[in-house]
Amino acid sequence: MRRFLIYLSNSHENILKAVIVIAAVTLIALLLPHKVRYKFDIQKGKVWQNEDLASPFDFPIYKDADSLKSEKNRITTGVLPYFVVDTIVFGDLLETFYDQLEGVDLNEDTKARFQEAGEQILADIYSKGIISISESEPVGPGGRLSLVRGKTVFNRVLDDFFTPVSAKTFLDRQAAEMLADESDPFLALLTDAISPNVFYDRQLTEQVRLQASQDVLPTRGMVTKGELIIARGQLVNDEKYLLLESLKKASGLQEPDKRTTREIFIGQLLIIVVSLIVLLTFLALLRKDIYANNRKVLLIMTMIVLVVAAFTAALKIHELSLYVVPVCILPVVIRVFFDTRLAL
Repeated sequence: MRRFLIYLSNSHENILKAVIVIAAVTLIALLLPHKVRYKFDIQKGKVWQNEDLASPFDFPIYKDADSLKSEKNRITTGVLPYFVVDTIVFGDLLETFYDQLEGVDLNEDTKARFQEAGEQILADIYSKGIISISESEPVGPGGRLSLVRGKTVFNRVLDDFFTPVSAKTFLDRQAAEMLADESDPFLALLTDAISPNVFYDRQLTEQVRLQASQDVLPTRGMVTKGELIIARGQLVNDEKYLLLESLKKASGLQEPDKRTTREIFIGQLLIIVVSLIVLLTFLALLRKDIYANNRKVLLIMTMIVLVVAAFTAALKIHELSLYVVPVCILPVVIRVFFDTRLAL
């Protein structure tokens, strides 16, 4: 035990150096992305300078933002406004009519004729419905609309309904035909009671339009695995640009394969270890003063980790180009703290 403690005391500098290197290797390995990424510099109208690109997996072709927005607008515009039938209005109106009829001073025969005429005329009017609509409540082309009666939806046009004015005209005409000279006292019972029973439902219309907009598929067609997307030297036209953007988006959404992820991680780990071993070997053989100073080794490893972190952040932010990552600042900073030989 005493020998082990003496060994630790004599070798603490080397142990600390090993901890610094292992920590740097671990941080870099964790920071690097472990999924296959396709972050090409895609420029519409330019020639594709990379190698031939084939689809690594099946992926959908995503519509561009403008065409998707245009399609959603077209679909939502085509949704007819919804009008709802209030079934209570007719029943309430009949009850009001009966109450008023009981309160007038008429003989029983006249009341019976008025009741029969009133029931028939009101049934004729409300079987079609009286629509309440203002200029701010739009209808579809040709006056088309969707009518909700209970749980059933029907396609109708404005001419299928009475308006309050046309309902009053129909009431006057029918009363004159059925009751002749007795129409005036009859109309006095009903004229003021006639009210609309078909109303515009803005909330339901907006819900249906929102659902129709959400039902629009953001994709059109598929690209199968192994299919050539673009060949070297081809022009990146609108169609090729759409395919490349779809691949980029799909690769970000693709569920990573565990085996592929593990292989990528092992490969990255090997590259990191070999690179840092080469750097440490250079320091141990040619820059022993730096190798012996753990603070200087820690500074170098910290700067490497920071550059890797910045590069990884640029990969995750699609709006940023990789060219904004100041990779070349690393040798500049090392040159400031050390010398040109180590910076190179």
